[in-house]
This record gives sequence, structure tokens and C-alpha cells, in this order.
Amino acid sequence: MTDRSRLADRARLLTLCTGLRHTQAVDVLNSISADVPVIPEASLEQQVFEAEFLDAVGGPYDWYAHPLGIAAVSPSADGLHLRVDTAAFPTMFTEQVLPFLMDNNEPYGLVGLRITASDGHIVLRKAGTAAAIHLDNITPDELRATARQWHQQWGVPHGKALWQGPLDCPLPVEADFVNDHRDYLDRLQATAWIGSGLLRRIAMLHNATCAYSVHLRRKHSKQWVLRLERCAASPCDHDELRDHLLDPDHGFGLRLRGSHCNGRFPGAMCTLDLMDAAGDRPGALQVRLLAADPGDRLDEERARLTAVGAAPEWLDRVLPAAARQAAA
Repeated sequence: MTDRSRLADRARLLTLCTGLRHTQAVDVLNSISADVPVIPEASLEQQVFEAEFLDAVGGPYDWYAHPLGIAAVSPSADGLHLRVDTAAFPTMFTEQVLPFLMDNNEPYGLVGLRITASDGHIVLRKAGTAAAIHLDNITPDELRATARQWHQQWGVPHGKALWQGPLDCPLPVEADFVNDHRDYLDRLQATAWIGSGLLRRIAMLHNATCAYSVHLRRKHSKQWVLRLERCAASPCDHDELRDHLLDPDHGFGLRLRGSHCNGRFPGAMCTLDLMDAAGDRPGALQVRLLAADPGDRLDEERARLTAVGAAPEWLDRVLPAAARQAAA
């Protein structure tokens, strides 16, 4: 393979996994050595912060134009830049991620999160660490407006906004929360390599599958569960996703422990069970691909996804015309 064809291949993979435009991917690759991984592994404290963030945003919200509302990622060893779906992500972020103090004096949200600004966008930081996640297309004014609206709706006083705490250390109430939930947080930190690895390749779920709904949850047993819902009339594409997850160049050190495929009929579910390839890191990832039968809800689901900014060509792929005609 020539240097030029290798660069083109690496740029294609980087675009598929991150959602970056091809020209952006080429610029990234031209700035690093050819033997450097296409997607770098984060430092340990950055991994933990990314896993905590993904654990928070992977909750009950799964109707976005892109997986978990994240359109593109630009990863480096010491940080991460995201572009998010502005039609839906800010509200979810305010409700699920922003930490505040509830009336019972218990923290809620991503405890220890701090928010600063850089070049007109917000930067998420973890108190007492150098970890950072940039939301490149969310401005401080947009965040304040969304938070203000949410506070007014739920009657949460502005004085209880924990994200405005000091950068250098957790607040006492946050330190108490960490001590009280040490076992849960230790399990999250032990499997942070999975959460970080997924977040840094999140666009793969958009570009290499036909899933129109993505949901992520983490079990207390150190297992991350990724649920991808696709229309039964669309291709069963778990082989391509499996190959990308296991790829030695742009994967993140996984091996297949087992798999099960029930076929394409409505209601069928295929599963991939993955673990650390070397067997050194704890935790597991289970991918569940559900063949849904939206039936009469097809038009409703297409309209809902259109309202949050989904591209028509993507909708034609994940909610194929054959399925819409069958529903009619």
C-alpha cells in the first residue's frame, strides 16, 4: 500500500468513527506520525471523565439526529472536542449532566463537573484534574439560557448550581457524595476504558449501522450495555460493526467473547459480547441490536427525528422506503 493510499484509508476510518469531515481527518493525520493510532487513547484521568460523561448522557434520551446527541468527536490524548445536536442536546445536558444540590442536600448530575469558556464555547472540566471535554458548538449564553429555563420550570434555585464551584478541588458536599458512593464510582473508573473508547468512536454507530435509536446504560457488574434499535427492514449490519470494534488499528483493544444472532424478523435481537483483548482490564461491553417493527409509527418517528435535525438521506437509510410502504 502506498503512503497516499494508506493516508486515504486512515482518513476514511477516522471519518467513519469520529464524524469529522474528510478534509478535517486528513489534516489530523498529516499532523501525526503514520505509526500513531488513528484514534489516540486518553490519559487515565481523561478516560474516567469521558466515561462519567458518557454514563450521564447515555440515559433515557435516545431520540437524536446522531448517537446520544453527539455529531462529531475530535480526540487527543489529553482532551476531547465534541460537536453536539443543538436541537436536543442542551436540554438533555441541563437535565441529566449539570450538577446541582437538591433540597435534601444531595448532589445530582455529574458530580465534580465544572464549566468554563474558551474561544466562545463551553469547556467541561473535572474538579481537581486536568481532564477536559470541549463542546465546540455550545456557547456560554446558550447554556445559561437553557439552565435558566430549566431552573424556572423545576424551581431549582440558582445558588445550588454546583458546576460553578472551584476548579482545583471538589466541594465538601461533593467529596461526601464520592465517599458515600465509592463502590459504584470505583466500578465506573475500572471500566472507564470502555466508556472512553466508545465516546471517541461514537460516530461509528451512525455511519456503520442502521440504528435510528441508540441507548447506553452501565450495569453495576462492570458491564456497559449498548442498545441499537433498527428497523427490521434495514440490513442486519452487526458484522461490520463488530469488525470496526475489533479492528487493531482504530478499535480499542477488544476481543469477541461470544455472539448470538436471531435474524432479521421483527423483535429479533442480535448480541455481541466483548471484553479486553489482553484480558488485563476489567469490564465488558455488550452490544444489543434490536430489529424493531415501527409499523404505524414510522411516519411519527421520522417526523420526530426530522424535528431534531436528522438528515433526510440518513433517515432514508435507517427507515427504508420498503418499511414505510409496508406500514402503509
